[in-house]
Amino acid sequence: MNNSNQQDQAQGAPSAIPSFKEMVASGLIYRHITSLLALAGVITLGIGLIMWASKPDYVPIFDRLSNQDTQKIAESLRASGIPYQIENGSGLVLAPTDQLQKARMQLASEGFSSRDGVGVEMLQQEQSLGTSRFVETARYHHALETELSRTISNMRNVDSARLHLALPKQSVFIRDRAKPSASVMIKLMPGRSLEGGQVTSIVQMIASSVPHLESSQVTVVDQWGKLLSSGGDENGMDIASKQFDYARKLENVYAKRIEELLTPILGLGAIRAKVSAEVDFTLQEKTQEQFDPGEGKIRSEQTEEQSSNGSLAAIGIPGALSNQPPEAGTTDKDKNAKKDNAEQPTNVSTQAIRNFELDKTITHSRSSTGSLRKLSVAVLVDNKASTNEAGEETRTALTEEEITTVTNMVKGAIGFNQQRGDTVTVFNQAFQPVEQIEAVEGPAFYEQPWVWSMAKQVLVGLAILMLVIFLARPA
Repeated sequence: MNNSNQQDQAQGAPSAIPSFKEMVASGLIYRHITSLLALAGVITLGIGLIMWASKPDYVPIFDRLSNQDTQKIAESLRASGIPYQIENGSGLVLAPTDQLQKARMQLASEGFSSRDGVGVEMLQQEQSLGTSRFVETARYHHALETELSRTISNMRNVDSARLHLALPKQSVFIRDRAKPSASVMIKLMPGRSLEGGQVTSIVQMIASSVPHLESSQVTVVDQWGKLLSSGGDENGMDIASKQFDYARKLENVYAKRIEELLTPILGLGAIRAKVSAEVDFTLQEKTQEQFDPGEGKIRSEQTEEQSSNGSLAAIGIPGALSNQPPEAGTTDKDKNAKKDNAEQPTNVSTQAIRNFELDKTITHSRSSTGSLRKLSVAVLVDNKASTNEAGEETRTALTEEEITTVTNMVKGAIGFNQQRGDTVTVFNQAFQPVEQIEAVEGPAFYEQPWVWSMAKQVLVGLAILMLVIFLARPA
């Protein structure tokens, strides 16, 4: 009885677990499937956001690389365990921001640089046995060019440099030797220019680094195609350009000297000075020989004197009369004395040669080019600023005494020379007020890098919060 009752109760009582057909009929299974799909979507979204937020930002390691260098850098980073990516469009090698410096240091230790390729490191690589002498020479020339380019790139104001060497094969005969040459292209930093002696230093450094290379065979140009070094073959335009630059530099020196002298007295921006310099670039050579008009000193003297005395063997016209025997002697003294004086002729000859040493001065002078011929200075002075009793700033014109003082100071600053024809003009006039330049606004708040990083973290947090709420929600 009890068993039959229990069976009757089991058959009569409704089932607690609905069947699949009942679930389909009632639509419950669709709600469960929708909930599972939504849960899977939320989980997938959360995992994606977490991976997206944890993914580091990749930036280029170097901005100029060849395909060969890209492959070598990728192999080096792979061996070092540093993650990297290769950009599809440009082929640049990218590294995480937090590991960028580590990657660059690792590559620098292996000879890679952001500005050049492989230099002397190429010679340290293993060479095959079949390498020809031509290939070895070409590699050496390439390594030499790269090393010199690296050195030039390290100079101030220079962004990068590229060097080309033309090294012909030298002959054993000196007359048949060809001179090597070099050309350098320098890329300057934005808004910079090479200083005065930098071009000369670059030329001398290259000439000293390459055998048999003369400094006149080195040509230097910039990225705009401007010739910085003419290689020793200067034409008229090059000389005129250098003379013009020298004159302008001299004028700027004098103008800067005037402004530095008067600025502490008149105030910052209260003075404008312009200088016009006439420079004489004429080259003169003069040789002068001068003699002292005074009495000279005897350097050497030679005297010669000749004299002959006595009667001649035969005097007169040859013939019977001249061949007569001498007269007979006599004892009369007076008669013999007169006769001796009359018959003894005298011949005297004197010759003297004297050499005098004169004072002589020989002067060889060569005037230097670039001598200052004349200076013309114009100085514009603003009105003098002062504060009245009300605390307001007022400007008053300078008095005649103050203008005279300023003029004398300017003359002293430039080394005024009236005989040279220098002129100084000082003019007092109120300056126009300078318009205030508005400050450049920085990037917007939402453009800051830390804002995007924080946004990533917030999105991840919201996704996790939605996931937790969805899972914790009762059915």
